[in-house]
Amino acid sequence: MKIFVWNSRSLLIGNIEELSFHSDRSCYLLSSLNSKNFEIRKENTSWESFHSVLIPKGLNIDLQGKDSLIAALSTDPKDLENWLGSPSSGSFLNIGELGEKFQSISNKLYQCSENPEEQKSYLYELDSLLPPKFVPNATDPRIYSVTKKISENLLENLSSSELAGLAGLSVSRLEHLFKELVGISITEFRNWQRLKNATLAISQGENLTDAAHAAGFYDSAHYANSFKKAYGFFPSVFLNSQTKLYLF
Repeated sequence: MKIFVWNSRSLLIGNIEELSFHSDRSCYLLSSLNSKNFEIRKENTSWESFHSVLIPKGLNIDLQGKDSLIAALSTDPKDLENWLGSPSSGSFLNIGELGEKFQSISNKLYQCSENPEEQKSYLYELDSLLPPKFVPNATDPRIYSVTKKISENLLENLSSSELAGLAGLSVSRLEHLFKELVGISITEFRNWQRLKNATLAISQGENLTDAAHAAGFYDSAHYANSFKKAYGFFPSVFLNSQTKLYLF
């Protein structure tokens, strides 16, 4: 299996025979990359067969795809509004043309070399297909100074008041402008940076507990639960020796 994690998104590609996940904050876009369908079900319901499907946030999902090569993208529901409007919670949605384009890009990612620049070009293509609302590098210098300060001081829970003073803004103006330009709240951004740093350290061989502490989490369980809340699955999925993790 290959897992790509960038900004607030994750993409799993592989032969996923069984997987359970909870789409707490994100929608999931699933597509089979070969001729085989996969099956999914909500908690305590019957299995349904799909080749491509959108899963709205807020569902406990079981997936089985014994003979399928599956791509599973976790993304913010707002990123899909241009295609689907506001997806209603609780219903699986067939995605037609979007599924075909997603399948094509995912196949390129799965088959491409280990060259990071080539991989990033396909992730950029995916972001062009589904433009993300979350933009981590805000162009406003005041907001950029805040994102930089947070990223360099993850062990500190810098208050909105402290950050507002740095940016020369009132607290309410900072919080509004940050959400408008970055796409998520200050607290969510800090958590995303912590997840990114811990995941990178773990992928490079650092002990799970040490990596979690160094990134600002209380312990490894705090990191694992935060990761699952953000991406829908526990980090144990990419700790498997057969899985390759690519973090951008």
